[in-house]
Amino acid sequence: LFAGIEAGLLAPFHYLGIQDESVDYREVPWRNGRFDLEQLSNKLATLARARHALREWRGKAQQRTLAFCVSTRHADYMAEQFIRAGVSAAAVYAGSKLGRAQALEKLQAGELQVVFSVDLFNEGVDLPSIDTVMMLRPTESKILFLQQLGRGLRRSAGKQHLVVLDFIGNHHSFLQKPQAL
Repeated sequence: LFAGIEAGLLAPFHYLGIQDESVDYREVPWRNGRFDLEQLSNKLATLARARHALREWRGKAQQRTLAFCVSTRHADYMAEQFIRAGVSAAAVYAGSKLGRAQALEKLQAGELQVVFSVDLFNEGVDLPSIDTVMMLRPTESKILFLQQLGRGLRRSAGKQHLVVLDFIGNHHSFLQKPQAL
């Protein structure tokens, strides 16, 4: 990662670990090395958390944001709240109204500011114009975390750096993120 940045092959990044002030992850059951997906989704798709994410995003994001969510319900909820606040956003996942290719075209064209995704953009897709990555879900895997971070590391004309907004919780799984960097 850092050799690629030093060689000019990857964009440098500004990593911002943001306290997840409205979620107590200790209340979410931890089973088989991961959170209970349904209960985690209930904790993350709340008005308080959406407002916190929106406030942080407005103050720190650049022009094209890819946000990683834990479930389709979480992605839909976040997109709905951002849209209500006047932000052009969409939720994209397998079976969503807006397809992956359409979402990327709209993001590239500036028709969308934020794409909230679930399990679509973790790997194998080229997104050079992404200049902000928002981590709205806990990621137990260092590899998955680096793959998500990597979605915004491609160099692109006019892109000075990537901004990473990582909503860090109060759970042991979050300690792996700084270790991965």
